[in-house]
Amino acid sequence: MEGDKKIMGTYKNTGPLALWEYYLIYLRKSRQDDPRETVEEVLEKHETQLQEFALREFGGRIPEGNIYREVVSGESIDEREEMRKVLARIEDPNVKGVLVIEPQRLS
Repeated sequence: MEGDKKIMGTYKNTGPLALWEYYLIYLRKSRQDDPRETVEEVLEKHETQLQEFALREFGGRIPEGNIYREVVSGESIDEREEMRKVLARIEDPNVKGVLVIEPQRLS
């Protein structure tokens, strides 16, 4: 929707957001993932799985602007910039949820 301005959950002149646009994806490699895979490979694999879920459950793909890829291995939230962005975004009442491979990746 290039050129359209997002206003309170709707795009000007195009109506309400589609269901999948209310969700975020958070991707982060964990110690449980195959150590032979790079961070990029793990994130790509998990993004594919979550996008397939979004297509099945919501009827569309999560937009790029709603995807957060954590490429650092910080132990605390202070060290995880993308997690801090997700936390800020979920304060928006229009955000309905965050898709992750495993809930502990958020912690």
